[in-house]
Amino acid sequence: MKRITIMGNYEVYGVHCVLYYCGIEHMLVNIYDYVNKGSEEKQLVYLHVEPELYKVISESLCKEGFQIETFNIPHLMQIYHNQGIKCLADYFLDCERKAKDKGYLGIRIVNQVSYSLKKVSNEDFLDFEKVLTEAVEGKNISIMCAYDFDDYINKKKFINDTLLEQSFDDHNYRFYKFRLMKNTRCI
Repeated sequence: MKRITIMGNYEVYGVHCVLYYCGIEHMLVNIYDYVNKGSEEKQLVYLHVEPELYKVISESLCKEGFQIETFNIPHLMQIYHNQGIKCLADYFLDCERKAKDKGYLGIRIVNQVSYSLKKVSNEDFLDFEKVLTEAVEGKNISIMCAYDFDDYINKKKFINDTLLEQSFDDHNYRFYKFRLMKNTRCI
């Protein structure tokens, strides 16, 4: 079955997109928009972000009746590294099935990369990022990886040259100006 993707209203499945943000406020505004649109489209939203960001986003959206849950990206990485891409894709299918059983049409996942990198090595994360597009392809799932460009410019504590460079290649879409755009390898 071929998926139809509509970029304007975010009804997008099988997408692994990237967001480059500068500062928490910039991240919150963009993630809130992305998550809110997914909730409006009856997608179950999962967040893997700093606890204080999760609280802000979930409190805002839960007031509107949307369900937001946490998602353990390091656990997904462990599945991939121990059992391979087929098991990772099967895990996503199981998540999709459970979401549909709850009445959702799909899943939207947001991963704050710097938060993931507090728990895993850069090498493990880079290996995992390479397969995410393939793992969600053909599924009613989209994943946004949010990269802290401010960290890259000023500190390089989490986001270094290698991570940023590979992020250009590993994501098939980019979230920019509240729209998903085909990734053309440029900021």
